[in-house]
Amino acid sequence: MFKYHQLQSMSVTDGKIARFVMANTEKVPYMTIRELAKETSVSTATLLRFFSKMGYDSYSEFKRALNQENNNAKKNSEKNESPDIMLFFEVVNSPSFEDKIEEACKIIQSADILLVIGVGPSGAFAKYCARYFADLGFFAVGMGDSYYPVQKFKFKHAAILAISESGESEELLNMIASFQSKKYQILSITNSSFSTLSKISDWNFSYNMNFAKKEGHNTQIPALFVIETIAKKLKK
Repeated sequence: MFKYHQLQSMSVTDGKIARFVMANTEKVPYMTIRELAKETSVSTATLLRFFSKMGYDSYSEFKRALNQENNNAKKNSEKNESPDIMLFFEVVNSPSFEDKIEEACKIIQSADILLVIGVGPSGAFAKYCARYFADLGFFAVGMGDSYYPVQKFKFKHAAILAISESGESEELLNMIASFQSKKYQILSITNSSFSTLSKISDWNFSYNMNFAKKEGHNTQIPALFVIETIAKKLKK
């Protein structure tokens, strides 16, 4: 539907349109452009410019493409395959993803310590990720305690890798604010590129996938893939 590099560079208005479309993939193919304009509170001209930037000659062409994507997803689901997983790997199989990973590696390599942080289930995952980097010889520490006295840290060049599906955890954002006051570099992995955490980070990877929650549980598949890709690149 939308490419990774497109989602990362969207304006506020474009992001609002994209969020509505991604949340209503079954509904949008049957909406007129005026109906979509009303739902997203923008003009039809703005919508036409948006779809043009996304690589479509018209709204009708976009609806056909979206309808085809929906049909393919249904077929894959019938085969007990995960269409969202496949879409995710299509996203990361791109030059823009490789460039993104290179940026993260440079930040981590320039730091004296890597602090991997998360809250709740992401906190346990953060500790696993820190151990992964430590096994490669990096000074890495995992943190899942939002009340940790981070204000007292005296590291000069620290890199913070925050993992949060929503990117809106108040506890996590408070920790980030403390780290930013010390001018630490902030990296983050989130589901939404429109989240608060993604917007305030120096580096962010957002997977923008609907499979962030499966059967009531968060999945860390996208974050794990990104972490391991960064680690493998650092190892070389």
